[in-house]
Amino acid sequence: MRWHWSVLAIARSAREQVERSDAEESGRGHVRGVRGATMTCKAKILIVDDDADYQAAMRQILEGAGYEVVSAYSKDEGLELLKEKSPDLIILDIMMDRTTDGFFFLYEMKAKAEGNKPPVLSISVISEKTGMQFSPTTDGDYFPADDFLTKPVDPAELLEHVKALLAGYRPPKRSE
Repeated sequence: MRWHWSVLAIARSAREQVERSDAEESGRGHVRGVRGATMTCKAKILIVDDDADYQAAMRQILEGAGYEVVSAYSKDEGLELLKEKSPDLIILDIMMDRTTDGFFFLYEMKAKAEGNKPPVLSISVISEKTGMQFSPTTDGDYFPADDFLTKPVDPAELLEHVKALLAGYRPPKRSE
């Protein structure tokens, strides 16, 4: 878990930068993010991942950037919190209790969600473990996430993807 401590150090630095920016910000209801972007409200992000250490690191990065974070440690808990908390974005691991939990989370979410189908950023080591590469542009039929990153992810890259998905960006689907 060598990456864990470096991610925590970067997250702590991001949080300190946000706190400094908040002190300088005069507008009510605005939070200045890590790269100076201003958000007018806190977006709610649901993290579904069974790794408590990774959850803690992600929470620090996202909360440091001004987001509200809700955590689920299993597919079923994630589906329950999806209904209860109405997140604006979901960050999803693929391999949890079972190797396919992330797939089934996505299938159930897309089938059952009544109006609340937030974008999904999948972050996983599945490519490293299985050798299979996943992309929403080429694999969207059987892996319906909106974006995909491989663990470990750079905090700045994570925040860029989160911001883009919250702004409505979706990678283009491959045309056949």
